[in-house]
This record gives sequence, C-alpha cells and structure tokens, in this order.
Amino acid sequence: MNTPFNPEIQNKNTDAKIVAALERISEVFRVLLWDKSKKIKLSPIQILILIYLKYHDLKDCTVSSLAAEFNMTPPTISDAVKILERKKLVKRIRSSEDLRYQFLKVTRIGEKMVNFSHTFVDSLIEIIKEIDQNKKEIFLATLLEIIFKLNQKGILFTRRMCFTCSYLHRENDELYCNLLEVKLKYEDLRIDCPEHQPI
Repeated sequence: MNTPFNPEIQNKNTDAKIVAALERISEVFRVLLWDKSKKIKLSPIQILILIYLKYHDLKDCTVSSLAAEFNMTPPTISDAVKILERKKLVKRIRSSEDLRYQFLKVTRIGEKMVNFSHTFVDSLIEIIKEIDQNKKEIFLATLLEIIFKLNQKGILFTRRMCFTCSYLHRENDELYCNLLEVKLKYEDLRIDCPEHQPI
C-alpha cells in the first residue's frame, strides 16, 4: 500500500520519510506531556491551557480562544477549565467593558504549577541546542512553511504567525515587517506574535 507508514514505501521516498519522522516527533510530545501530567495530576490539555493562559494577553484568554488555539470544542475546553477552577489554578475575570465576557487568568497557585509543568520539553530543547545553527535555520524555515501551508488548507489553525499577518511583506525571497520596519531573516519569524494582525 502507498503509505508513509509502509517501510517499503518509506525507504524509497524522502517525502514519506519526512512524514514518518514528524510522526515520531509528535509522539515525543505526547509521551513527555503524559509523563508530566501523571506527576502533577492534571490532564495534558489542562497543562497546555495553564501554560497558554500564563503567557498570553488577557483579551486572548477566553474559552472560545482556547478552543480555537487547541482545535477543540468549547464544551471540551469548558470542562477542562472547570476542573482547573476547582483546583484553584485558574479564575474568571469579567470584562469591564462588557459584563457578558469572561476572561481566564492563572492564579498564584496556577503560576507555580506552570513553572513546574512547562519543563516537559526540556529534554527536547537540550537536543535542539546541540544542532548546528545553519541546520537549525533551514529546519525552522521548512517547519514554518509546512505550518503555513497546513494553515492555508484549514488543517492546522495558527492564529498569530508571521506568514498569516498583514504586517508581513514578501517580495521574492525577501521578508519585511511593516510594523517593526525591519527586514526579517527566517530565524526572526514568529509562530506566536502578540502584535499579529490577521490578513
């Protein structure tokens, strides 16, 4: 069968090898996150929610924002948030402009949990640090291109990356940020930019 999971196909096809390699790396994230979740008695999605809430603007910290970010339904996110509230890791804040809107904020106890839980990627970071800088830049450029194309096809929802931002100007191989008024190299590109303005 013509599938990247068939070793006979994979061994003769670079595209299939790349897909298989990405699948292995995604497995690493699942394993590391599950290991951490068992230690702190939170589900993987609850850990990711806490990390997201800690590092993003309050305006982007709603149930609907989280649902879009993690490609899940609002009721699924709501259930995860309720457990985090019961554990006093997250609290709700009403919007001063519109009382119908509620934002989610990590509590002090929640922040301590974030400081412990986001270390699940440390072993991966250590490995990446050892890779030659030129190879890293090529790898990053390739990953960004894949993410952007997945985004265009509606498979992956990435809201704040440079390639989907109206400030980015592309001409031939040149990249320029109209907000920062600087030329960008691939290593300057962001996957999660707070100043992002959708195209």
